[in-house]
Amino acid sequence: MRFLSALILSLFCCIPICAQEEPISWREALSQNGEWYSRNEARRIGDNVLLFQRENGGWVKNRDMAVILEENEKEKLEKLKTSNLGTTIDNNATFTQIRFLGRVYRATGDKRYKDGFIKGFDYLLKAQYENGVWQQFYLLRNGYYENITYNEGPMMGVCLFYTFT
Repeated sequence: MRFLSALILSLFCCIPICAQEEPISWREALSQNGEWYSRNEARRIGDNVLLFQRENGGWVKNRDMAVILEENEKEKLEKLKTSNLGTTIDNNATFTQIRFLGRVYRATGDKRYKDGFIKGFDYLLKAQYENGVWQQFYLLRNGYYENITYNEGPMMGVCLFYTFT
């Protein structure tokens, strides 16, 4: 009887158990290998990125794209889509979301991610000044925000996005 119990226990331990993927941070999501972007966690974050995207194609800064959202939070984000105030390239906003959507699209073929990527890319093109540079915020906000700054890295971030995408 002990042998049979040991055999059943050992077989049970050898059966792979499908565990839920552990949630990861937004920073971690940006540095995964190519295969990871086809997983459920990447899709969950990709869906968040699409929810946070505004109608003009940009994103506001300092938002955790990897946060686990409740239904009421998703509803609030849907309502905020029409507000283009605050969309920016500051603090790694917009170009990192575009890059993420591109990676998830490449891994999954899901057209929603491609559409979000193109919408974000169009935002960058519309936000660009005639001389080829970007201000921190688009649609333009008067004052400091319309200036081009190198010290915080928004313009360099967009340039590097174009270089490595």
